[in-house]
Amino acid sequence: RGVDRPQQLPRQVVRFLNVAAGKIDWSTEMEKILLKAARAGDDISPLDYPDSARDLREALIRFPLAGKQVLVGGSITPWVEVTLAVAGVGSITTSDYQERVVASDVTTFVHVGAIARSSFDAIVSFSSIEHDGLGRYCDPINPNGDYAAMAEFRAWLKPGGLLFLGVPVGPFEPYRLFGG
Repeated sequence: RGVDRPQQLPRQVVRFLNVAAGKIDWSTEMEKILLKAARAGDDISPLDYPDSARDLREALIRFPLAGKQVLVGGSITPWVEVTLAVAGVGSITTSDYQERVVASDVTTFVHVGAIARSSFDAIVSFSSIEHDGLGRYCDPINPNGDYAAMAEFRAWLKPGGLLFLGVPVGPFEPYRLFGG
């Protein structure tokens, strides 16, 4: 399985969902739509996670990343990447277990296995680690996949680096649940 529900996407880009293939066609056109909306102050959060983009913008005001190297750990659509770009992040890299073609002017895509240690000033991961180890997004089955993901994040951060982590809290499936 993979991307199969429009609620996983920002409303502005739902039309890019390819339900039959279980994937999103990530393009520069999609990014331009999201960039325009974000710069206008519109909410570009996925429908399943209302206000997440606003929450990330607020976090970036408290902990600015202008000019920094940032990794987005797990991403279906570039709403996190666009939010980072609008905030002035220096360089954005997106990682995932799923190999795919990403046409982007905002980020560089890298498979999770190709990331070097101590590479990033910050990592932003939103609704990703609760899936790690469950095999839904081409990741290896691992009952402790969320812990393994956190260990990878730590290894990839430079000393003193920041982790911006968003996880669902509540009765959702098919994820791991975290306390609230």
